[in-house]
Amino acid sequence: EVCTCQQAQQNQAQAPQQAAPQQNVQYQAPQQAAPQPGAAPAVSAQGKQVMDALLKDLVGLVKAPATTAPGYVRRGDVTVSVIFLLLQGICSAIFALFCIGKINSLIALGGSMTQNIKFSGVGAFFLTLLYTVIFEAVLAGLYFGVGKLLGGQLRFQEALSIVSMRSVILVPVILVSCLVFLLNISAGIVFYYFAGALAGVIFLVAGSNGIANLTPDRKVYLNLIVTVVFTLIFLFLGTKLLPSYVPSSLREFFSTDNLMNM
Repeated sequence: EVCTCQQAQQNQAQAPQQAAPQQNVQYQAPQQAAPQPGAAPAVSAQGKQVMDALLKDLVGLVKAPATTAPGYVRRGDVTVSVIFLLLQGICSAIFALFCIGKINSLIALGGSMTQNIKFSGVGAFFLTLLYTVIFEAVLAGLYFGVGKLLGGQLRFQEALSIVSMRSVILVPVILVSCLVFLLNISAGIVFYYFAGALAGVIFLVAGSNGIANLTPDRKVYLNLIVTVVFTLIFLFLGTKLLPSYVPSSLREFFSTDNLMNM
């Protein structure tokens, strides 16, 4: 019996000692990851570097496109190129808004007969932005593919930089087209397409000078082939994509089945 009492006392003494670690585990406060104070300044510094490079390239390409082009193209800065391409897309989308607004104002003259027909300005904006990016990617692919076939040392980043040079000059051309459109609709549309095409080709030719291991004669044919093929692709896809701007009610009205039943 004495042994039994001693064992009972020992078990009671060990019980609190075993429960103590469990209690500590149960009420242990969760550890939180320490904040990294240097993360935000690093992102801010990187953004500042991108903006500085963007402004430097913009000023250089506008002031001296032929001199700046070789270094700009061979550097192949994808971030700067994409920003220029998006700026052109946004400006083109703004011009589309001007056109859609004028079309809707003319439709409104029909009164109750045309009150259910209205073009979407928001849809036209985003469609134009999307189609512009697609055509820019196609143009960059053409410069990359044809440039490689002609023996040039060319990365896709460099082809993208060549196309972005076109965007640099198209942004002010499109903005001027918007102003001309407000004064005269036909003149604005003509200026948008013809002045834009001319200025774009000139800057593409300047940008192609940055392609290494390509003789001047081959650069002439590079620009000729790319311009002709891109124009054909633009006309073909343009006729396919144009109906996407038209409201569904108007497409149904001019559908073949509806016209045959009239």
